[in-house]
Amino acid sequence: MSLPNNADFQITSSLTLSAWTWSDTATSGRIITKGTGTRGWELTRESDGRYGILIPASSSSLISCYAPAGAVPLGVW
Repeated sequence: MSLPNNADFQITSSLTLSAWTWSDTATSGRIITKGTGTRGWELTRESDGRYGILIPASSSSLISCYAPAGAVPLGVW
């Protein structure tokens, strides 16, 4: 799903992200993404099994926070 860049969807206060995911292989990918480059954020899964959120701090650095590898097991919701 893709939503337009509309004022109704601009986050101006705290945000809670929640997603049901299923993976039976150790693959990486974005789960939820808002924007691109230095003007966005993403909830992601890394190939080592870690889930995390990435937020640009500048044009060349990210703030990241990850759950430990294996915290979300494969093959379950």
